[in-house]
Amino acid sequence: MGLDKLDYTLLDEASLPALPIKVVRSEGNTPHLKANVSAHCDLVELTVQKVAQLAHLMMPLTRFRVPEKRVKGLLLDALNSGALDRGRVDPRLLAELEPTPVS
Repeated sequence: MGLDKLDYTLLDEASLPALPIKVVRSEGNTPHLKANVSAHCDLVELTVQKVAQLAHLMMPLTRFRVPEKRVKGLLLDALNSGALDRGRVDPRLLAELEPTPVS
């Protein structure tokens, strides 16, 4: 695990009922405790066919890219504000975000 760019697309949850994909709200298990509760859900009972239908729905959507430098800044901001639980962040990622100064 290490810093990298982030690519994503936004999918309107209202479009999911058109697909036979079941959405279950659940608590996530990430370092971002607030997002775990407010923004996490699981897509369950997936099959190859259902994933292909989801991919087909997503293909024409706008894709966004967050450059690695911006990802690092966002993660540092989240760490410094307490939005991320430092104890749940992979130590290798923490070392990459906050390198120990060499004396």
